[in-house]
Amino acid sequence: MSLFHECCVLIPASTLEDFPATLPEEDARSLLAAWTVLWHPSLLVASGQLPAWYRADTPPSSLERRLLAVPTPSLRRLPDGFAQRAAEQADCHWISGAARAEMLGQLPQSILAPLPASPLTWGRRTIALEDFFAAGYALLQIQVMTRRLRYTSNLDEMHLQTRAVAAAQAFLDGDAKQAITALHDVFDCLAEERDHYFSSDPHLIDLVLTSRSSIGSLLELVGKQPQPIESPTPETDDADAPLATPLNLLIDAETAEAIGELDSPITAGLREQLRQEHIGWAGGGPAPTQCLDALTYAQAEALFAAAHAQSEKALGVPPQVYGRFGGGTPGDVTAALVRLGYCGMIPIDFAAGTGFGEESKVILAAGGSQLEALTAKPIDASSSVSFLTLGIRLGEAIDRGEIATGLLAHWPGRTCEAFDDLKRVASWSLCLGRFWNLANYFRLGEHPYHHGSASSSSAQSADSLSTLVASGAVDPLSSLAGSFCRSIAEEQRQLIAGMRDLVTGLPTSSGNRIVGPVDPEVGFAAAIGAPLTEKPGQAKGTLLINSHSGGCRHNVSLGDAGVPKSDFLYGLSNFASDTVATVDIPGCGFVLLKQDPDGRRDSRGLARRFREKLLGPSKPIAEAGRLHNEFMDVTLSSQSGGISGVYSGTTRGNRLSFRLVREGLGGNDATVMHCDQLRILSASSASGTIEAIGSIRRAKGDDDSILADYQLRYTLQRGSRFLQIEVELKPRSEIVGDPWTHYVAARTAVASETPICRTLVRDKLHRAKSRRLVAPLGVLIDEAERQTLICANGLAYHRRVGERFLDTLLLVQGEQQRQHVLHLGMDVPAPINGARARLVAPWQLNVATQGVTSTIGWLVHAAPKDLLVTQLQVFRREDGRLATLVRIIQTQPQTCKARLRFLRDVACAVLVDGPPQLLMEKSLEDLEGIRSRHRTEVQFEGDLITLAMPSHGVVDVLVVFGTSRGDS
Repeated sequence: MSLFHECCVLIPASTLEDFPATLPEEDARSLLAAWTVLWHPSLLVASGQLPAWYRADTPPSSLERRLLAVPTPSLRRLPDGFAQRAAEQADCHWISGAARAEMLGQLPQSILAPLPASPLTWGRRTIALEDFFAAGYALLQIQVMTRRLRYTSNLDEMHLQTRAVAAAQAFLDGDAKQAITALHDVFDCLAEERDHYFSSDPHLIDLVLTSRSSIGSLLELVGKQPQPIESPTPETDDADAPLATPLNLLIDAETAEAIGELDSPITAGLREQLRQEHIGWAGGGPAPTQCLDALTYAQAEALFAAAHAQSEKALGVPPQVYGRFGGGTPGDVTAALVRLGYCGMIPIDFAAGTGFGEESKVILAAGGSQLEALTAKPIDASSSVSFLTLGIRLGEAIDRGEIATGLLAHWPGRTCEAFDDLKRVASWSLCLGRFWNLANYFRLGEHPYHHGSASSSSAQSADSLSTLVASGAVDPLSSLAGSFCRSIAEEQRQLIAGMRDLVTGLPTSSGNRIVGPVDPEVGFAAAIGAPLTEKPGQAKGTLLINSHSGGCRHNVSLGDAGVPKSDFLYGLSNFASDTVATVDIPGCGFVLLKQDPDGRRDSRGLARRFREKLLGPSKPIAEAGRLHNEFMDVTLSSQSGGISGVYSGTTRGNRLSFRLVREGLGGNDATVMHCDQLRILSASSASGTIEAIGSIRRAKGDDDSILADYQLRYTLQRGSRFLQIEVELKPRSEIVGDPWTHYVAARTAVASETPICRTLVRDKLHRAKSRRLVAPLGVLIDEAERQTLICANGLAYHRRVGERFLDTLLLVQGEQQRQHVLHLGMDVPAPINGARARLVAPWQLNVATQGVTSTIGWLVHAAPKDLLVTQLQVFRREDGRLATLVRIIQTQPQTCKARLRFLRDVACAVLVDGPPQLLMEKSLEDLEGIRSRHRTEVQFEGDLITLAMPSHGVVDVLVVFGTSRGDS
């Protein structure tokens, strides 16, 4: 006869359908403990049946020979006097507490049979007390899942009960084989129940988060990891072996380096387990302090490559899955991650709790490449609350047709009992899912067919400014701007080096160098036959080199010499002692202005002289309070010194205004500009500059004190779509506080009430949703029929105010730089190329022109105009042919057909979708074979190659030219 009629748990719910999904942590832990503690083998044997459940507000009326497990959230629901009645019943036993250990201590010792001294082993499987608790947890989740999702239960409860009691009896008797066999049947019964309505298994990932401060706990955890399962023994077959529950680590590059510096057997063991993939890991992410939105695409790619190499060097094996603990991972770097050899990525910012999506596993496609991504919302494995209805969460995902994945994240050694129960369940059966090694999850697991989207700009990137200011950084704005501008300049110099090598056919990478100075622009001048003159005063011509993909317009001062009439001259102005030419320079090309001693007399041309005779001389660009050229008419306010109106484009009316503001004063913090002086500094038909001097003051109130003095210089050049604004500020009080609320900024206002704000980030245009923007290249305000480009010379931080205003931060706490340069562009055809050209002007050299016949030319011509060429690496192949690796970026979020022309005929062109070294020395026949398998990707004829560019595509192309060594 059984010692108990029934062991039962009182749950704080009406049915299993409304089993609580959220509770305080203490209540959740107590509820799960009360449910599972009744699966103690002694209780199963003593009652001869499975535990039952009752509503806490409707407990069993008869308490005779009953064991009641009452979790803390149920105590408040009990009927009045029930606890007293249970205490008075002699053969009723009551247990309650905050955790399972506490409840185990309350079980009647008279019914607890002696447990085996150690876990029982048979073959490769062991069985312990905790495995019975895990079976109880599995039953709870399967039952809750079935009822919540409105499925009909097919559970064979009698078979389940029989085998559970048999397993408990065999365990107490020390019969390992019978106990393991019976408990296997219990889990198989639960798996069959789940298979009635879900044919696919959920996926589970045990992900341990790491940092420098947790390395000790990590190594302790790794040291406790069981050895990998050995080969089968004769006593059992594979079906009886425990299923793997692998551990996965998330290790940033900096943490990996810190681990690599340690010299201990555990560290060596960790490297070996990572190498053999007994432990999975995600890594290769840069430090959380790195703000990716403040970099060019080339900088971001180099940062990822450096972090990947750093991780591989530290731990002896490269990470197969990309991951980063802090800081987001923008979606447009997917192509860079593919090139590094990752098989999957986790784009989640665990520190900020962002980056996850609606689906657990999706395909992220960007730049012509795609990579599978784990985007499941992380589950806190240290909280019992997460495991109350885990089965429902996974079941609903399967019901929606997703790849259900539970991403169980925790710090080393910080888990809860429910998580340990789940891992034990997964070692017996797949009823609640399979634990995966991260690399195998992407390589061997279910492959998604849904495409996901990852933001290309992170809302948390704006926090980098707050972090810098809080740390006491000096010049948090200008230091970043200077670094960004230097990186752009270096990229452009590398492009000129590639242009030089294309001309000479003697790339420096092969050891052949041009005789003379090493500067690439100087070498380029020598390569086209126009070397530098020894003395600037004896210059015979001016060479202008444009390394940008798009053409640009540039003003050149020629002194008292003139130039012959040319098609590339947009305009020419003669003054008493100077000639100013406005020159159109082709993209990735040059213009050579030869001196003409008689040019000052004849360079205006007959048509221009006739026009001036009829209409009078050309008007100066600067007039009283006004600047105007072919593209805009700018009106300056004599009251404020700001811009009161800009009239440009096909749409009538004022499109823009500009002023300086001071934010963060508290109370009525509105400020106004007061202009003391507005004067013309220079005025000609080539350019004009107007200076405004004044102060920033409070708008209202008794306190009209001056907050800052300013000096603004507005410059507009002939034929330019950009208005240049030089700002000099002298604050009269220190700026202290959060940089996003306490600052001095340049505020631009547009006319439209619903403009679209687009940031120029990593050489691509992205639509911005955040109010705080990070975009060192600039911001584009897109209205219905016009676009305004705001470039701040590398100043990265901007803030949207209301719907029509954009603040570009000029001064914050710790910023000592008082002079800044801004450019406002009106309807710029190619915003990325235009913004880059504001940072790096064409190179200008005084050269000798004797014997030079070409006055204009290009080396690489890219179309359409939105394409950006950022890399041009020229090398000589072993077969003697000249070749180049060229990178093309589609800056717009739309597909296009790209066309590239070179100064040399093309013998072969093929896409590079991996390490370029694998293709650089392949024969033309092999390259043609690779290209023929993807014939639609790259086509070539003569000097032209064409290829399809995806939205925001980043494509590398290997181009082999038809000339051989010695050809010119």
